[in-house]
Amino acid sequence: MIILQFRDAIDDSLLAALKRFGDVTDVETPRVKLTVTRDVVPRMLASVLDSYQVDDVVVEDPPLEDIIAAVFSEVTGGRVNKIDDDAFQSIGDGQGL
Repeated sequence: MIILQFRDAIDDSLLAALKRFGDVTDVETPRVKLTVTRDVVPRMLASVLDSYQVDDVVVEDPPLEDIIAAVFSEVTGGRVNKIDDDAFQSIGDGQGL
């Protein structure tokens, strides 16, 4: 995930330019959050920093919860299985799921 804080307001042409590199997940002018693959980061930052006035850049790995959800989504074919709190309690009681 990349968070960019621009000096000026964000317009449609800037958003279009950012969408070429990844998914724009949040816009709160003048801040934008993007999800991009790791190999795109250097090229994207070089392009943005060369073309726009940027006050701050934050590059983060995705939250662990998002990674785990993506793995389980792939394993279950997109199905989401809900396990209630009672099931987790029974594990501690030695009763299992």
